[in-house]
Amino acid sequence: MGILSRFRDIMASNVNAIFKKNGDVDEKKLKKYLDSVRSDMGQLKAEAEAIRDNERRAAASYSEKLAEIDKFRRYADEAEASGNAGDAAQYRLRADTLEREAAPLKDKYDAASEDSVKVEQLTSKLESDIAELEAKVGIIKSQNAVASGESYAEPLGDVNARLDALNKKADEYVDLANARAELSGDPRQDIIDLTKKYDE
Repeated sequence: MGILSRFRDIMASNVNAIFKKNGDVDEKKLKKYLDSVRSDMGQLKAEAEAIRDNERRAAASYSEKLAEIDKFRRYADEAEASGNAGDAAQYRLRADTLEREAAPLKDKYDAASEDSVKVEQLTSKLESDIAELEAKVGIIKSQNAVASGESYAEPLGDVNARLDALNKKADEYVDLANARAELSGDPRQDIIDLTKKYDE
């Protein structure tokens, strides 16, 4: 099963809940959880491009069908304007058939688009979790070193700056998801050029 089958579980996971549920978490357990999150990220990266390709193919198929429908509707209007009612009826019949064929293509496109949005959301979530877990591992190492009287010089970096950057990226993913949602109802913008081509 793909990474998207666990979308809800991953999005609902909470790094801080590990500490609340289990009390003090030692470095070994924390690293094990970090490895699990990194594994999820690796699986996501491995599947992401195929998911995006599926969306592009679905969008192209749906757009092509819409272009065909528009073409035959236009032919019907032109035939009727020329007084050829029989031809107009045939064109409209063909357009109606294509409309029925377009319905499942739209469903497929909507589902593929939703999967692509989920990929962006999962990427943001996992990146944030990894950054937070890495910071916590560093803190625990530092605390253990202090407790044992050893020096600990592993750089933690500016954790707040990293988290701020991830939050900004998450906001960008949300904006992308909203934009996709607005377009997913009827991607007719994708077929404007195709329609113009038929007019030539």
